[in-house]
Amino acid sequence: MTGYQSKKKAASAKLEQEPVAWRTFDGEGSYDYRSYENNEDYGYWWEERHPNHKGWVEPLYTAPPQRTWVGLTDDEYIHITDSVFHTGQGLVAYYKAIEAKLKEKNT
Repeated sequence: MTGYQSKKKAASAKLEQEPVAWRTFDGEGSYDYRSYENNEDYGYWWEERHPNHKGWVEPLYTAPPQRTWVGLTDDEYIHITDSVFHTGQGLVAYYKAIEAKLKEKNT
């Protein structure tokens, strides 16, 4: 397995889908595009060949990879309930606290 292939395999394990194309910044404000098919190692090749221009090549996807939803644990619900209702706040504050905690865990 080449260095390109091992890097590609590690990167693809993190993503749920493969890119459909590569976009390369041309240094003058425009972009060049290249199909992903038959160019799977292009991004890794570019960074090795052009170490001063890392980040100029990026994969393009048809849709963003989906993340797994992370809910609240029972302990987190209890903590939010205690912190909101013991300070005399109402249901709206409780719902906002739950929403804020879920947003924190999922962004």
